[in-house]
Amino acid sequence: MAMLDKVGHYEILELLGRGGMGAVYRARDLILGRQVALKFLSSDFQKDNEAVDRFIQEAKSVAQLDHPNICTVYEIGTEASGIPFIAMACYEGETLRSRMNRGLLPAGQAVEITVQMLRGLSKAHERGIVHRDIKPSNVMITPDGLAKVLDFGVAQLMGRENRGPAQVAGTVPYMSPEQASGRIDERSDLWSVGVVLYEMLTGQLPFEGATSTEIIDKIFHQHPRNVCELRPETPFNIARAIVRALSKETRLRYQTAHAMIDGLRASFSAETETMSPKRGSESGHVGKRTPSVAVLPFTSTGGGNETTCFCDGLTEETILALSRLKGLRVVSRTSAFEFKGKAQDIRLIADRLGVDSILEGSVRVQQNKIRVTLLLTNALDGYSSWSKRFDRELSDFFLIQEEIATSVAESLCTTLTQENFSRLRTRSDGNIESWKLCLKARSYWHQKKPESFEKASALYEEAIKLDPDCSTAFTGLADCYRALAFFGVVDPRQVWPVALRFAERAIELDSSQPRAHIVKARYIQHMNRDRASAEIEFKHAINLNPGDSEVHLAWAIFLVQGSEFGRALEELRLAQDLDPLNQEIAVAVASVHCYRGEFEQALTECLQTRELNPNYAEMFGCMAWIAEEQGRLEEAESWLGRLVTETSRAPVLLAMLARHHALYGDAGKAREILSSLEELSATRYVSPIAFVFVFAALGEHERALDYLERAYEVHDTWLWYVNVYPAFLPLRGYERFKKIIQRLGMAAEPRMAHSNATDALQRTI
Repeated sequence: MAMLDKVGHYEILELLGRGGMGAVYRARDLILGRQVALKFLSSDFQKDNEAVDRFIQEAKSVAQLDHPNICTVYEIGTEASGIPFIAMACYEGETLRSRMNRGLLPAGQAVEITVQMLRGLSKAHERGIVHRDIKPSNVMITPDGLAKVLDFGVAQLMGRENRGPAQVAGTVPYMSPEQASGRIDERSDLWSVGVVLYEMLTGQLPFEGATSTEIIDKIFHQHPRNVCELRPETPFNIARAIVRALSKETRLRYQTAHAMIDGLRASFSAETETMSPKRGSESGHVGKRTPSVAVLPFTSTGGGNETTCFCDGLTEETILALSRLKGLRVVSRTSAFEFKGKAQDIRLIADRLGVDSILEGSVRVQQNKIRVTLLLTNALDGYSSWSKRFDRELSDFFLIQEEIATSVAESLCTTLTQENFSRLRTRSDGNIESWKLCLKARSYWHQKKPESFEKASALYEEAIKLDPDCSTAFTGLADCYRALAFFGVVDPRQVWPVALRFAERAIELDSSQPRAHIVKARYIQHMNRDRASAEIEFKHAINLNPGDSEVHLAWAIFLVQGSEFGRALEELRLAQDLDPLNQEIAVAVASVHCYRGEFEQALTECLQTRELNPNYAEMFGCMAWIAEEQGRLEEAESWLGRLVTETSRAPVLLAMLARHHALYGDAGKAREILSSLEELSATRYVSPIAFVFVFAALGEHERALDYLERAYEVHDTWLWYVNVYPAFLPLRGYERFKKIIQRLGMAAEPRMAHSNATDALQRTI
């Protein structure tokens, strides 16, 4: 754009700078007498109607933001020749780039600037705006130390279609891997903030190269040098926070700007006195870091299958014992066992799991002796920080478990309180053969199929015959019977009392068993229909072991059924923090987004789950739901078909496929499946909810209500989704439905999001 003297009621004073999307000028507002900054769209984009539209639309969105850490937008205008411009506040001070050019920033100042940037971005993200170009030159530091995020010119509204890779906007060295591929969400901005913090502390970019292609290749495939290597005085956990912010997998990063703020505050030691008080904190005290560890599956150094059994068992017991400790974050079994038999760099594993220590071990069993060798590695530098060898009699096996957990805990925590020490205590008189049966049963339980639960139950019963006081076996049995009730293949009235009996026996033997309390909580909910008392039991289980991801998952499901989606997501994020590679938790997160009508976010979660395991059955159901909502009906049918196959044609899931046929124009196929369900119900239990789904979709509401009342009579587990799952929507206007809702103590009004599927369901009402 040629230099102008005047644009509208603005007098141009000087050029402030140029960027990829445009030029910024200092100007005087002739009406109000104040200085402003005018940004004009670059000539390269002025003939691109899409770029012009985005420039205007995104600027309008940013103009609605009112936050002290975001540059204020006054108006959007057009100069005489039709070139759009944005009028913004013009601040005194210097850009963060200018400040960095004068030298490295003190750690406290760097973190404070980062926190202010994140506060501003949090406001933008709440409005669905992703900045896409966070870098030092787009942050202004005022003379009083206030950080202002500038230049939302390439911002994008979340949910709008992304540009293709050839049209990626932003600045390459600060781009996240997904942004370089043309996909973004708010976590892309958090990556860029991590890059800026890295550069403030070290004076270097984490990813450098001679060309943009070389830099992008490093962003995708390389890990940067640790900040502590480049600047040793950097507080350890600030470096750890940067590692997390630069995780290549988005779900291993901080998930929100607020979470990153809290992470930086929790990471920074008390020496940082320049930081503001933590949200919700009166004192403003900055807490010390919480140490974190992943226990990788121990390896065998001889002894055959027998030793392999001890390897897996000791690993699980160590994880379980350490997870009980307050002040220590321990990655759960599912994520840790993802690395079984895989040779990978410790620092890469730590990056994926978000921990600062890795515990490895080897086991050798020979005759009546066992040798366990442990190695604790610092994840930031890859060096060993502690090692120990245990040589014991095999008869002392259970004491070895406690010894190992105590030694590891002492190496990770500066002090081991009496309370924490008591949490590590184990039985010293257990039966090894019973223990091995429990371990094998647990492996079946993790398969999450009705037939695997039956196999696990048989093994647990054998374990109890060998050791009548084995609380682990009773807890496992309780969990198996509870799971059978959930799958809808056994009459709940038959299995729930058995599950409760086993759970109470487990609690009698060991009151610290949180999973036994979870079974009891679910019994209170499903059989007693007392959500208030169930909630008390759930919370008690969490207090017993807040480091158990499965406990948080169970509590989140309870919250989902009560339409408390926000709280459910909070619990699921806690569970993911403990078990970042757990596919069940990831799909649960995706499902909550579906319940809220946030299908793009749900799809992102599912795609990340596919990267872990493309054949994970529960993901198929969620993908089908998303595909329906986005109008890809053939794809939805394909996903449902795979779900039915992978789950051995579980009746309720088969009914979901029938429901899809009924809603989208093939009632004949729906009735074929309905007939097969009716035939099956003549020989075995089939959840009445299966018939509710199909008849409601076919428009036969009275028959659907008959089965809904039957589901109430038998205490069917699926009944608790009546207020959140769209399949129940056609029945909501009937008095029979309202009475069931009332008897369950559920909210009278539905809390489900409007969607394409609900539109289809409206045709049956």
